[in-house]
Amino acid sequence: MNAEDASAGKLRRLRRYYAAFAALSGSSRVVDKYPELIFRDGLVSRAFPDARRIVILRDGWQASASIAQWSRRHGANGTGWWGRNGRKWHVLVNELIRRDPYFAALWPDIDTITRQEDMAALEWTATMREALALRRKVPDKVHFLRFEDLVTAPAAHTAELLDFCGLPLDKAVLRYAADHLKPPPPHPRPALHPQVENRLAETMRELGYGDPA
Repeated sequence: MNAEDASAGKLRRLRRYYAAFAALSGSSRVVDKYPELIFRDGLVSRAFPDARRIVILRDGWQASASIAQWSRRHGANGTGWWGRNGRKWHVLVNELIRRDPYFAALWPDIDTITRQEDMAALEWTATMREALALRRKVPDKVHFLRFEDLVTAPAAHTAELLDFCGLPLDKAVLRYAADHLKPPPPHPRPALHPQVENRLAETMRELGYGDPA
């Protein structure tokens, strides 16, 4: 879904849905934590011109290892991170990877990529490329927040996030962040397909992470 799908009728229904949710929950602001929205920002921009985007960054190798571990642990009956019969992976490949020249070097090998770590690294890279493009497009409405910074200094970075969102500084929120956000144990760096690793490493540098130790 993109801006072309945002007809007047659909926009009215979407805004009413969000307004009803806010009213029922007694809220003045709705937070929609749906990662795939980053690929639908044309629709979001049309529907909610004042929307703020919060992008939580995480080291690509750590994110890939974490997703691979999660998928193996929850992958019973053909589900897991990628959905039944790998539906999410097929959508990622056909609607993003195969259409983006940035991944052209991978196209000849894409059907042979089956390792969870490589699949997760490609998803991370495609998502972060979109985040970088979004920041260039609407820099004043996008807030990048490193997961590593958030769990190391949760109160300080939560305060920055509240300020970006135009929300008052709430001591209860800061205490909650300080009490519950802790650094997780690090994962061993996974081995990746060379072309997958090249794209991930380049994107890491563009995000300001630099080269891994």
